[in-house]
Order: sequence, then C-alpha cells, then structure tokens
Amino acid sequence: MVCYQCCLMPCFYTTILPYKLMETIIVPIIKNKKGIITDKGNYRPIAITSVVSKILELLLLDRLLFQLETSSNQFEFKSKYGTDMSVYTLKQITEYYN
Repeated sequence: MVCYQCCLMPCFYTTILPYKLMETIIVPIIKNKKGIITDKGNYRPIAITSVVSKILELLLLDRLLFQLETSSNQFEFKSKYGTDMSVYTLKQITEYYN
C-alpha cells in the first residue's frame, strides 16, 4: 500500500508517467504453426510490460470502471448482451405499438 501511495498516486494527479513504466517489449507469437512462418500476417504481437505498469493499469481500470458503464439501451460491447438481444427488443417494441 505504501508503494501505491508514494509512487503511483502522483501519476494519477500529475498525469505524468515515468519513462520506465511506459517501456514495453513486443514479442511476435506465431498464430498458426502449420502456416507459412515467413508471412508477417501469421504473427500476433504480445506486449511485455513491468509488473508496476500492470498494477497501475489495473488501478486505472478500477478507478474508471464506473465511467465505462453503459446505458440500458446499449447492447453491443456489454457483457451478456449481443445483437440478438437488440433484435428481440426491437421486435417486442414494434409488436407493442402495432
């Protein structure tokens, strides 16, 4: 907790991150092992960051999660909702008003 208060809280208040927290190593990982290895489209990037950077990321997500809440009318990009739910709702509304 002391590390959080001394090191990470100034990042929230000043919106300035130390350079070491922003360093990332990008490692290419093969998507399809049976595919062509020389094809650059057969790779996906994996970012390796520091543990402190990951902790800061989780703290930021926790602080901003309430702002990421969506309205009850939004169906996409929301857990347990999809296009089929919006089609069902639209069908129910049209049947109600017809």
